[in-house]
Amino acid sequence: MRLIFIVCLVFNLVYVGIGLFLQHGTVVKVALPVGEDYQPFKLYSELGEKEHSALMALLRPSAVEKVDASETISVIDKQAELCWAIGPIGDELTKGQLQNRFDAAGIDVEFKALRNKTGEDYWVYLGPYSSKKEALRKLRQLQANQVDSFHISTGDLKNGISLGVFKNRARADQLQRKYISLGYGVKLKVVERFGSVFWAVGAQNAALTIDKVYENLHSDFSYLENRKLVCKTLANAESFH
Repeated sequence: MRLIFIVCLVFNLVYVGIGLFLQHGTVVKVALPVGEDYQPFKLYSELGEKEHSALMALLRPSAVEKVDASETISVIDKQAELCWAIGPIGDELTKGQLQNRFDAAGIDVEFKALRNKTGEDYWVYLGPYSSKKEALRKLRQLQANQVDSFHISTGDLKNGISLGVFKNRARADQLQRKYISLGYGVKLKVVERFGSVFWAVGAQNAALTIDKVYENLHSDFSYLENRKLVCKTLANAESFH
């Protein structure tokens, strides 16, 4: 009995102590920071009609522009489209003959003119001199010594004296050595010659026909080449070199 009494007494004292503590204790309140963009939390069922529509718009997959595969292939094919080119054609006469052959075969053809180096000339000369007066004085001296010579009146060698222009390098070198041995300060200049060459070009859709025509052309014009080029590169002269 005594033990039960003591346990009950202790229990009552503890209960009274807890009650007093809760009655006089300090309660600390914590305020959560609220920013300018803070929005109160809502359940889906609490959303209004406008809020519901806005949420659905955010969740809806973004529209992706669809590209037709056939259009993509068409662009690629156009970029890689092949054309044929037959040439080089060195003169207008041959160009006219080939035009007639293409017309007879029913092939549409366009002739593309290209500037092409055709060779070199070798110019043997003196000077140029500081003035026309000095050049003419030198010219009279040369002609008095029976040297074929001419006054150069224009160009990079203006007021120089021309001793001759040769297609053969050996002849030009020989003349230069001759006059150097006679005490003249003779020089030699390489002058490139350019002319126009033509290439006949057309679309690859006539490939079977053009290959047959080329075989016939090649029997008469063995130097002609038949090339397959990407059409959009035809504007570049380097494609033909």
